[in-house]
Amino acid sequence: MKNLVLCVTFNVLFFIDTAYSTVQIQAIDRNIHYLPRENFKLVCNVTYSKDDPTPEVRWMRDGTAVTAVDGLKARAKVRWDSHNHLSILTVEGAKDEDAGNYSCIAFDKDVELMRDNVRAARPLTVKTARNLNFVEEEKLRITCKPNREASIYWVFQSPGIG
Repeated sequence: MKNLVLCVTFNVLFFIDTAYSTVQIQAIDRNIHYLPRENFKLVCNVTYSKDDPTPEVRWMRDGTAVTAVDGLKARAKVRWDSHNHLSILTVEGAKDEDAGNYSCIAFDKDVELMRDNVRAARPLTVKTARNLNFVEEEKLRITCKPNREASIYWVFQSPGIG
Protein backbone atom coordinates (compact mmCIF):
# COMPACT_ATOMS: atom_id res chain seq x y z
CA MET A 1 0.00 0.00 0.00
CA LYS A 2 1.29 3.34 -0.91
CA ASN A 3 1.22 6.21 1.55
CA LEU A 4 0.00 9.49 0.33
CA VAL A 5 1.67 12.50 1.85
CA LEU A 6 0.00 15.81 1.40
CA CYS A 7 1.99 18.96 1.96
CA VAL A 8 0.04 22.15 2.48
CA THR A 9 1.43 25.57 3.02
CA PHE A 10 -0.48 28.31 4.73
CA ASN A 11 0.07 31.88 3.90
CA VAL A 12 -0.81 34.02 6.86
CA LEU A 13 -1.22 37.73 6.43
CA PHE A 14 -0.72 40.06 9.36
CA PHE A 15 -2.31 43.45 9.30
CA ILE A 16 -1.13 46.26 11.48
CA ASP A 17 -3.55 49.14 11.89
CA THR A 18 -0.92 51.82 12.29
CA ALA A 19 2.81 51.41 12.23
CA TYR A 20 4.74 54.59 12.88
CA SER A 21 8.17 54.64 11.36
CA THR A 22 9.42 57.56 13.45
CA VAL A 23 7.76 59.97 15.83
CA GLN A 24 9.66 62.67 17.70
CA ILE A 25 8.18 65.05 20.23
CA GLN A 26 10.08 68.00 21.70
CA ALA A 27 9.02 70.77 24.04
CA ILE A 28 9.74 74.21 22.62
CA ASP A 29 10.62 75.51 26.11
CA ARG A 30 11.18 73.10 29.02
CA ASN A 31 10.80 75.75 31.74
CA ILE A 32 7.84 78.12 31.74
CA HIS A 33 7.31 80.91 34.25
CA TYR A 34 3.79 82.27 34.50
CA LEU A 35 2.06 85.05 36.39
CA PRO A 36 -1.13 84.53 38.41
CA ARG A 37 -4.41 85.28 36.62
CA GLU A 38 -2.67 85.40 33.23
CA ASN A 39 -2.69 82.73 30.51
CA PHE A 40 0.35 80.61 29.79
CA LYS A 41 1.16 78.22 26.95
CA LEU A 42 3.12 74.99 26.77
CA VAL A 43 4.13 73.95 23.25
CA CYS A 44 5.49 70.69 21.84
CA ASN A 45 6.75 70.13 18.31
CA VAL A 46 5.68 66.76 16.89
CA THR A 47 7.57 65.38 13.90
CA TYR A 48 6.62 62.24 12.05
CA SER A 49 6.95 60.73 8.61
CA LYS A 50 4.63 62.20 5.98
CA ASP A 51 3.45 58.64 5.28
CA ASP A 52 2.32 58.19 8.90
CA PRO A 53 -1.01 59.41 10.24
CA THR A 54 -0.96 62.32 12.70
CA PRO A 55 -0.31 60.87 16.17
CA GLU A 56 -2.66 61.75 19.02
CA VAL A 57 -1.00 64.08 21.55
CA ARG A 58 -2.17 64.13 25.17
CA TRP A 59 -1.07 66.46 27.96
CA MET A 60 -0.53 65.41 31.57
CA ARG A 61 0.42 67.28 34.75
CA ASP A 62 2.26 65.36 37.43
CA GLY A 63 1.14 62.06 35.89
CA THR A 64 -2.57 62.94 35.54
CA ALA A 65 -4.32 63.96 32.32
CA VAL A 66 -4.99 67.72 32.37
CA THR A 67 -8.60 66.93 31.48
CA ALA A 68 -8.91 65.06 34.80
CA VAL A 69 -7.22 67.57 37.14
CA ASP A 70 -9.85 69.37 39.23
CA GLY A 71 -9.49 73.11 38.99
CA LEU A 72 -7.46 72.81 35.78
CA LYS A 73 -9.66 70.86 33.37
CA ALA A 74 -12.07 73.76 32.77
CA ARG A 75 -9.20 76.18 32.07
CA ALA A 76 -6.88 73.94 30.02
CA LYS A 77 -7.36 74.06 26.25
CA VAL A 78 -5.40 71.86 23.85
CA ARG A 79 -5.02 72.93 20.23
CA TRP A 80 -3.31 71.17 17.32
CA ASP A 81 -1.51 73.42 14.82
CA SER A 82 -1.45 71.12 11.78
CA HIS A 83 0.56 73.54 9.65
CA ASN A 84 3.50 73.64 12.10
CA HIS A 85 2.92 70.23 13.76
CA LEU A 86 2.57 71.77 17.21
CA SER A 87 0.48 70.67 20.17
CA ILE A 88 -0.34 73.73 22.28
CA LEU A 89 -1.70 73.58 25.82
CA THR A 90 -3.08 76.92 27.01
CA VAL A 91 -3.95 77.36 30.68
CA GLU A 92 -6.27 80.29 31.22
CA GLY A 93 -6.27 82.39 34.39
CA ALA A 94 -3.22 80.75 35.96
CA LYS A 95 -3.24 79.87 39.64
CA ASP A 96 -0.48 78.92 42.08
CA GLU A 97 -1.60 75.28 42.02
CA ASP A 98 -1.11 75.08 38.23
CA ALA A 99 2.63 74.74 38.83
CA GLY A 100 4.01 71.29 38.13
CA ASN A 101 5.62 68.93 35.70
CA TYR A 102 3.70 68.71 32.44
CA SER A 103 4.22 66.08 29.74
CA CYS A 104 3.20 66.12 26.10
CA ILE A 105 2.85 62.53 24.95
CA ALA A 106 2.36 61.16 21.44
CA PHE A 107 0.11 58.09 21.26
CA ASP A 108 -0.99 55.54 18.70
CA LYS A 109 -4.32 54.48 20.16
CA ASP A 110 -3.30 53.76 23.79
CA VAL A 111 0.35 52.96 23.06
CA GLU A 112 2.79 55.67 24.07
CA LEU A 113 5.22 56.49 21.27
CA MET A 114 7.25 59.37 22.72
CA ARG A 115 7.10 62.09 25.40
CA ASP A 116 8.81 65.28 26.51
CA ASN A 117 8.46 67.24 29.73
CA VAL A 118 7.88 70.88 30.62
CA ARG A 119 8.11 72.43 34.09
CA ALA A 120 5.71 75.30 34.76
CA ALA A 121 6.16 77.49 37.81
CA ARG A 122 5.14 80.87 39.11
CA PRO A 123 8.12 83.06 39.93
CA LEU A 124 8.32 83.93 43.60
CA THR A 125 9.02 87.50 44.55
CA VAL A 126 10.33 88.80 47.82
CA LYS A 127 9.42 92.34 48.67
CA THR A 128 11.47 94.35 51.08
CA ALA A 129 10.56 97.58 52.77
CA ARG A 130 11.36 100.69 50.73
CA ASN A 131 13.19 102.19 53.65
CA LEU A 132 15.46 99.19 54.19
CA ASN A 133 18.87 100.44 55.19
CA PHE A 134 22.06 98.45 55.20
CA VAL A 135 25.72 99.22 55.12
CA GLU A 136 27.66 98.39 51.97
CA GLU A 137 29.74 95.20 52.25
CA GLU A 138 27.81 94.05 55.33
CA LYS A 139 25.58 91.00 55.23
CA LEU A 140 21.89 91.34 54.42
CA ARG A 141 19.55 88.46 55.16
CA ILE A 142 16.36 87.94 53.14
CA THR A 143 14.28 84.83 53.78
CA CYS A 144 12.22 83.09 51.09
CA LYS A 145 9.79 80.34 52.08
CA PRO A 146 8.10 78.72 49.05
CA ASN A 147 4.87 76.84 49.68
CA ARG A 148 5.91 73.91 47.43
CA GLU A 149 9.11 72.18 46.43
CA ALA A 150 10.92 74.68 44.25
CA SER A 151 14.25 75.54 42.70
CA ILE A 152 15.17 78.99 43.92
CA TYR A 153 17.58 81.47 42.39
CA TRP A 154 17.96 85.11 43.30
CA VAL A 155 17.82 88.11 40.97
CA PHE A 156 18.38 91.64 42.21
CA GLN A 157 16.38 94.41 40.59
CA SER A 158 17.15 97.97 41.58
CA PRO A 159 14.05 100.05 42.44
CA GLY A 160 14.85 102.45 39.59
CA ILE A 161 14.63 99.63 36.96
CA GLY A 162 11.36 98.34 35.53
